[in-house]
Order: sequence, then C-alpha cells, then structure tokens
Amino acid sequence: MSINDISLTSGMRSNLLSLQQTVDLLNRTQNRLATGKKVNTAIDNPVSFFSAQSLNSRASKIDSLKDSMGQAIQTVTAADKGITAITSMIEQAKGIAQSALSADNTGGTDRVALDLTTVATATPANVTLTLNTVVATNTVAFDLGGGSTVTFTANSAEWAVGGTDTITATNLASAINSDTSMRDAGYTASSAGAVVTVSKNGVDYTKDNITSSGTITSANVAAVAGDTVTIGGQTLKAGYGFFDVSGTDAEDAAALVETINSNTALQTQGFSATVDENDDTKVIISKDGVDLETNQITLGFKAGSTITASSVAAEETELSNLQDQYNAVRSQIDALAGDSGYKGKNLLDNDDLIVKFEGSSLTVEGFSATAADLGVTAAAWRTGGSTAIDADLLALDDALDTLSQNSSTLSGSLSIITVRQDFSNNMINTLTEGSDKLTLADTNEEGANMLMLQTRQSLATTALSLSSQAAQSVLRLFQ
Repeated sequence: MSINDISLTSGMRSNLLSLQQTVDLLNRTQNRLATGKKVNTAIDNPVSFFSAQSLNSRASKIDSLKDSMGQAIQTVTAADKGITAITSMIEQAKGIAQSALSADNTGGTDRVALDLTTVATATPANVTLTLNTVVATNTVAFDLGGGSTVTFTANSAEWAVGGTDTITATNLASAINSDTSMRDAGYTASSAGAVVTVSKNGVDYTKDNITSSGTITSANVAAVAGDTVTIGGQTLKAGYGFFDVSGTDAEDAAALVETINSNTALQTQGFSATVDENDDTKVIISKDGVDLETNQITLGFKAGSTITASSVAAEETELSNLQDQYNAVRSQIDALAGDSGYKGKNLLDNDDLIVKFEGSSLTVEGFSATAADLGVTAAAWRTGGSTAIDADLLALDDALDTLSQNSSTLSGSLSIITVRQDFSNNMINTLTEGSDKLTLADTNEEGANMLMLQTRQSLATTALSLSSQAAQSVLRLFQ
C-alpha cells in the first residue's frame, strides 16, 4: 500500500510515529530482559560486541589450557605416588640387607663331595742302608740342616742301644727311631736282614744328606704312586702324610678333612672341609662365597682307586632366604615404576611431559626409576658375602638420593603448574567479567524501562484515539 493512499492528519501521524518508536523500544527491552544482555549483535554496539567477543575468545582458550594443566597435575602426582612407593620398597630392601650382614650362610654355596670308599695310598721315596761287613769304627751321619748333624757309630751307645756289642741292622733302626733329634725331624727307620730302610714323614727322601763310612752302602728307593687330590693349587697325596697327618696308615675322610683345614694355603683361599654327617667315607669341600664345581678339583688315580667327585647343591640358609626376599622386593621396584603412568604418560619411564600455558610452556622431564637404572642390582650375597651386601647397601643409598633429587624436581614443576592453573582461573574470571560489563544488561533498569514503555504505549494509543476525533466530527455532520 502506498503511503499516500490514506491521508492521516499530522496529529495522527505524529502519534502513530511515537507509538511505533515505543513498540521498538519495548521489543528491545523485552529482548534484553530475555537474554540478559544489552549487546547481542554487532548492530547493538559494534565496539562493545567485538571487544567482548575478543575477551571471551581468550578466556575460552585459557580454559582449554587449564584443562590440560589439570591433567598434567594428575600425571606428576601419579609419578610422585610412584616415587613414594619405590622409596618405601628401597627402605624395606635396606632393612633386609642390614639383617643379611649377620645372617648364617653355612652350606650356602655349591660344594663338592669326594667319595673315599677306596683309596690307593702312596709310599714316598726313601733310602736303604746295607750293612755288608761292619766294624766298630763305621759311622752313619744324617744332615738335619741348619748345621745340625746326627751321627751313629757302630758298636757304641748310639748304635748298640741295647748295651750289647752286636752290630746289626735291627740295632741301627732302633737307634734312629729312638733318637729325639731324628724323630723331631720326621725320620723313621725299619730293618729287614742286613738292610735298614730310612724314611722321612710326608716327603720324598734321598741319600743326598746321608754320609756313611766303611762298607755301609746307601741306595735311593723310588716313591710308589698313589691317589691325589689337587685343589687350590695344592696336591694332597694319600700316604705322604697329607691324608693322614696322625702318622698312622689310615687314609680316610677324617684324615683328608684335617689336612685341608690345616693347610694354610687352602685356608687363605677360603677352602674348608667336613665329613658328610650321613656317610663317613665322604668329604664335603666348600669355598667361602664361591660355588665350587667338580672341575675345580683334580683327582689323580692309581689302578683300583674309586675316588669320585660329585656336586652338592647349596643348602637353604638364613642368608639365601634373605637374598630371595631382597630380590623379590627389587622386582617390585620395576613393577611400581611401570605402573606409575597416567593416560599413557609415565614420568618414571623416561617420558617427558610438555605443559602449555598462554604464551609459554613447561617441559617436565621424567627419568627411569627401574631398579637397574637406579643402580640396584640383583643380590648375590650367597656367594659374595658381606662385601656384596655392603655394595648393595651403598647402591640403595645412592638410589634413595636419586629418587629424592628427582622428586624435588617434579615437586618444583608441580608447583609451577599449580600456580599457573590458579592464575588461569583468575584470568578467566577477569576476562569474563570484562566481557559481561560490555554486554550484560542491567535487569533492574530494563525492568523499569519496560514499565515506562508499557505506560507510554497506553498513552500513545489514547493520544492516537484523540487525534482521530476530528475526523469523527466531520462524519457526524452527515448523520
């Protein structure tokens, strides 16, 4: 419809325009009350609208970063819980190691058993003296070393110990066996017919230090081979006074045990021996802190010998039990380190965590908290003894220091993330408040505006009605 199709009086047109403006204001006020905002579009206030939009966009960005900060805090917290648990495990391991220092380990290493059911003994080399034709002036002299010599003279008190003048092999043998110096030097003698056999305990003896006069002759008698046991560089010969230190002819387990335990060289190397409590023909040989194998003992045999060597497994001991406990605790360190991750990120497995802030970022460096990387190795106390235990105690202390240092570093990173998270919350509130100040409507003011506009609308309607009365007066002229 054309605006010229209907003619309105100037009063009516003025009132109509006023009413239309009031309706527009009323609609705007209703919209502000409905949305709570005085600026809803760029048309309402371009400057305030775009400023508020910029503030809200920044607040939204910070809010998304704040969420990642929260997850980063959980990741660091998980690592801290893992460090606390691993520290507890290491303290427990230290307690076990301290107990191990005074634990019994008797029988705690692999040993070797020697079966001595049948032993072929050896006879050391010796010397024979043949008394062909002996006169009273004949002598036999033995050089004992160190300038000491014992001389036996025929038909004298030294030779004829029975006080007779009889010069015989039997009397010479008796004289040798009765002489204190000869006995102390280990000499023994026996006689058969006109022959005297002279031996020296535990050694191969030759005629080199025997001097005789007259028709007395001396000859060397070669040694007779027997069984040997070579251990720690020491060869122990049956029949040489090694198996049998008591001087008898017995070659049994007890004699070999006594020989091994009294041998200084073997003691220095840590070897020791006992008779098997269940079989007195067996010798159990062990070495301090070392698993002894059969190939470390060499057996020399004579025909008919049945000496055999077999392995004896280590017995369960107080120390071996503590070692097993220690290694079980150690394995839990690896398990705890592996379980300390959060959402696929594990700071105790060398993972790094990058935490982004507005305009910057923080890298939280992880580390490996496995037992091996902390320097805690599997215990070998059963064979290593107190030296190995002391080394493990030092390693545990170093591991605690490493955990403490890394825990301090993580705590510092956690503090930074927490501060930035609090800052982000405050910044979001600040930006949101600033945006609201630009766009939010004052509901009290808009409510008052609504009442005023409703009143104005009523008045405008009344005024428009009054403006139309002039035309109605003309109509009455035609009635």
